[in-house]
Amino acid sequence: MCGLFSLPHTNWLQQKLGDWGAYAVRNRRRVLWAAAAITLLALPFALRALNHLESDLFDPPSNSFRRLQILRELEREFDGDILTAVVCIPDNHSVRQVQELKSFGLLLCDELSKIGKSEEDRQYLDAQLRAELPPDQPWLRHVQCRAGQGIEHPLRKFVKEHPFVLLNPGDIASLKKMFEPKALSEKMEEIAVKNEDLPPNSAEKLKLQQDPLGILDLAQTALHSRLAGRQHAMAGDEGFLLSPDQTTLVIMGRTVLLASRLDFDAALMPAAQRAKNRAIESFRRKFSALTTALKGPVFCELAPGETLGTLQVGFTGSAAVSIENERTLTSDIIMNMIAPLVGVLVLLAVSFRSLRLIWAVVWTTVLIVLWTLAVAGLSKGGISLMGGAFTAVPVVLGTNYTILLYTVYRRVRQGEATGAKSISAEEAMRQILMHAGPRIVVAAAITALAFFGVGFSHLPGLAEFGILSGTSAMLSCAMILGVYPAAFPGSTFPSFSVLLTFKQLGFGIPAWGRLFELPGVKPLCLVSGAGGLLACMLLIKFGPDPGNEIVAGVRYDSELSHLNSRSIRAISVHDRIRQRFGLGLPGLRMVVEAATSDEQQAFFGNEQVIKRLQPFVDRHELTANGNVNDFVPSPEQQRATLSALKSFDFDAATAAFRKAATARFGNKGIVFFKPFLRELGQIQAKAQEAEVLTLESLMQGPLSQMLANFVKIDSGSRRVSLVSSWLPVDSRQAEWYARVAETVETNLPPGVTVSVTAPRMAGFELKASAVNDCIWITAVCAFCIALLLGIALRSLKNSILTAVPLLFAYAVMLAGVPFSQMMGWNYSLNIVNLAMFPLLLGTVLPCGVYMVFDSIASPRPNISVLMAHTGRSVFYCTATTLIAFGTFVSSSYNGLISMGMASLFAYAGAGFGALVVLPALLRSVKNE
Repeated sequence: MCGLFSLPHTNWLQQKLGDWGAYAVRNRRRVLWAAAAITLLALPFALRALNHLESDLFDPPSNSFRRLQILRELEREFDGDILTAVVCIPDNHSVRQVQELKSFGLLLCDELSKIGKSEEDRQYLDAQLRAELPPDQPWLRHVQCRAGQGIEHPLRKFVKEHPFVLLNPGDIASLKKMFEPKALSEKMEEIAVKNEDLPPNSAEKLKLQQDPLGILDLAQTALHSRLAGRQHAMAGDEGFLLSPDQTTLVIMGRTVLLASRLDFDAALMPAAQRAKNRAIESFRRKFSALTTALKGPVFCELAPGETLGTLQVGFTGSAAVSIENERTLTSDIIMNMIAPLVGVLVLLAVSFRSLRLIWAVVWTTVLIVLWTLAVAGLSKGGISLMGGAFTAVPVVLGTNYTILLYTVYRRVRQGEATGAKSISAEEAMRQILMHAGPRIVVAAAITALAFFGVGFSHLPGLAEFGILSGTSAMLSCAMILGVYPAAFPGSTFPSFSVLLTFKQLGFGIPAWGRLFELPGVKPLCLVSGAGGLLACMLLIKFGPDPGNEIVAGVRYDSELSHLNSRSIRAISVHDRIRQRFGLGLPGLRMVVEAATSDEQQAFFGNEQVIKRLQPFVDRHELTANGNVNDFVPSPEQQRATLSALKSFDFDAATAAFRKAATARFGNKGIVFFKPFLRELGQIQAKAQEAEVLTLESLMQGPLSQMLANFVKIDSGSRRVSLVSSWLPVDSRQAEWYARVAETVETNLPPGVTVSVTAPRMAGFELKASAVNDCIWITAVCAFCIALLLGIALRSLKNSILTAVPLLFAYAVMLAGVPFSQMMGWNYSLNIVNLAMFPLLLGTVLPCGVYMVFDSIASPRPNISVLMAHTGRSVFYCTATTLIAFGTFVSSSYNGLISMGMASLFAYAGAGFGALVVLPALLRSVKNE
């Protein structure tokens, strides 16, 4: 019987596996108790992994992702993130509804600016957060639904304390002209006319007394000039951040703590929802054209009895996404674990109708998952959503290896039933492992190689998935060959007849195998295979236009936001901003750093950035969205202004004013303008004492919260960093971003560095890395697997034949992208499903290995026997793999959904290659 299942060049491995099978049956209690002890030791570490869940595919970012690192550093170092409220009305709206939309925006803006001050908001804070968030500090700063609205108050306060900082030498020249004799005479006549028509003690009369020449308006005019120059690209009529179709109003504020602080987010978002309810209640008392709906205590959920109104409010931003992510992450990981297992069990229940087989798959899979989670908890301390997707691997491998053992077992029992003498359980298990063991070892080694290859990816989430999946592949092999023989149902009975009571469904595979004996079937299959490959290539080449971003000839999506969960409402709210405004937030960010504490050098570098970006602004490709120069002139500009101001002769100006006032109004004029003369004396004193304001001093004043978005001074190295924000006018490609980066990052002044980043730049950077990783990992894994197959098969021809299902898997997976475009499905390649290229090596190639190994077994089976046994096993292996990975399409995370779609196409192609084309090739080779 042993000779029946012998494989070339694997005698030693066969013998060792056979010996272990006999030992496991003989000492099954000892083996099972050892497995139970390992499981108990692993349980705390597995629970540790499940209690530390992460949702970020890119955290921590690899050192090779410069743009992504800068983006993360900006979030971390520049103190805060944007929280955006998006208020929507129907597309078919009236003028009155648009006015009510703006009115509600002002109400909500006011309420959001107050959150964090009430005890209702603060009651959810722990001791640490209470210390970090004083009761007089709101949790959102610079809240605005109009351009500049959130910064006007601190800027006015600053101007009152330092009235000369916002002026320039031109303003000082204008000041001098005000005191020329002719200008003073004309002004006195104008005041005399105005004064006659003004009632006593009126506000206008008092203003004439306090500032007859409009000197105090100089700083106010400069302030308005700076605010007007900072109009947001989204600002429309009346400065509202309103979409061109007037259906979507945006309210933006910056959180005082980082959105990565989940404890803060957990208090912030319910407080924001309560603020929204207060705004709605005020709105309902005043307006009626738009209906509204109050929200309940749970974030994003309606209050009891409420229905959606015509005015709807949603929140987006990192804080909102984080809270919803936390709620969905655990359920998604559990579903990613349960859905593949349930799908496979349904297939087994229909196919085998054996509770023992189903139970075997369940307990082995659960143990493999638990052991792998323990590895994650022991090594990393936690697990991410992408890493948690490894659970499909033990479902697939555990099921496939178990089915293979049962298939071999049936052949052993059929041999016994056809005349061989009855054999013991130990001998039966020896023969089962001698035959199936080498195939499982080689297949597991191939699978582990491919998955561990993905572990070298620069994307942390994918690397974690690859490492855990490779570990799971090895543990699956160890479980099925090491532990399961001791629990194999037949090993506990002298006779194996109890397992012959179930009938395994063949799904037509045995009948299909018999058709191969007919003369015309083999060439028909070969022609079908060639035609299928040609059709895939033509679809890729001449199918729908893939767009600007292409990988392997098909559409590629580099938008990182498209990988997020589709069940997170904050994502759909953000998508509305993209759709209605045609842009994303926050756009481009420029970071200027001075190597020393020389603020002048930092400002000079910042001015160079503004100057170099001006051509992009002139071509309407870019708009400014915030810069420290909008609020504070550089030290050089301040010195020029102060120099001009100190050269101004205030005494002569005062004497000239007194003379003109006396000439027109007599001595009463001096009395009337006494408040102005007193203010002029104070201005003279302040001008003589005025000094250049440093950024360090400004960060201690009323502008500190506003400047925190643009300025950072490292207390240790004294390094000065200035950040500016810019918005691309429309969607731009990688070449445009590269051109912008080259424009501002090269040929810089000494001691200055400039770094550019943007979400899309990070996406392009990740794309380049993912494609590069895919190429070299696939190449290295293919080389290693080829060596492994060469050692196992000692035949180049047979090694090539094992790759036939893989060829069809790749072809159909790529052709699935243009096919999906034709069908209107949202599927394309991305940084997540690119991992399928190396993964298919480990999950599809074993199908070819099984077929080729059994086709060269001694004595060689004919094609009908091969298909009846091995072909049926390969069918189940392909089906279980397709079901397990295909269930990712039910995930709420678009990255995993895209991997599920890729799996459906790939494994369908693999099944066609393994069960239609490969048998025809094997029969052709056998007939040579």
